[in-house]
Amino acid sequence: MQAIQEEARKLGYRKLLGRVLADNPDSLRLCRATGFREVGRHEKHSRLAGTLRDVVLVEYLVADSPPDS
Repeated sequence: MQAIQEEARKLGYRKLLGRVLADNPDSLRLCRATGFREVGRHEKHSRLAGTLRDVVLVEYLVADSPPDS
């Protein structure tokens, strides 16, 4: 995660976005530990093994992004 965040910073990205299954606590914990924050949820959004699952939306604001021109 940190390598992706560093590459995004080098490329001038402002934000990284992600979607994580709500019932995947390990992935959500990894996102939080690396600076991502939860910004929303899609209910019954993704089908896995025949069951609709909620998806958590996460974002990471990239530091040192160049200002808008």
